[in-house]
Amino acid sequence: MRIAVVDDEAPARRAILNQLQMLGVQATAEYSDGSAALEGLRATPVDLVFLDISMPGMDGLDVLASLPSAARPLAILLTAHSAFAVRAFELGAVDYLLKPIDPARFAEALMRARER
Repeated sequence: MRIAVVDDEAPARRAILNQLQMLGVQATAEYSDGSAALEGLRATPVDLVFLDISMPGMDGLDVLASLPSAARPLAILLTAHSAFAVRAFELGAVDYLLKPIDPARFAEALMRARER
């Protein structure tokens, strides 16, 4: 499974990458902002993206909405706010994790994505 991690905060990206590694999974790409993520996902599609919602400029929901639904990877949205959940699921999110991310919920979300 090809996985990308998108978060504007380096410590948050590292935490996600560490969680993946503890579950025996390696990310194939990481991006620090929405514009770079959109460009990267268009150039090198992935199967799953862990995507922060609140980023300066283009947020995570804008990234998903900018990709045609047929080309949109499975997405697990990450945020400190529950207010974006409805829009996330309208865009086909597999899961919605609130920060700080609970390791058990993270593993559950990854399993849910693998099942799809």
